[in-house]
Amino acid sequence: MVRIRRHNEGENEAQLAVAFGLTDREAEVLFWLTRGKTNRDIAEILDLSARTVNKHL
Repeated sequence: MVRIRRHNEGENEAQLAVAFGLTDREAEVLFWLTRGKTNRDIAEILDLSARTVNKHL
């Protein structure tokens, strides 16, 4: 089990990457998904296209 916390920016993504064997970008996308963001929201946050976010998922 991986626990996502509110502090230590970047640490949560690193934990996800290690725990699930993800790339850094995949972990960032997954992190925002766990926060209830849509693909379109995540794309805007990470400055990507929604299609790229979908590919990372």
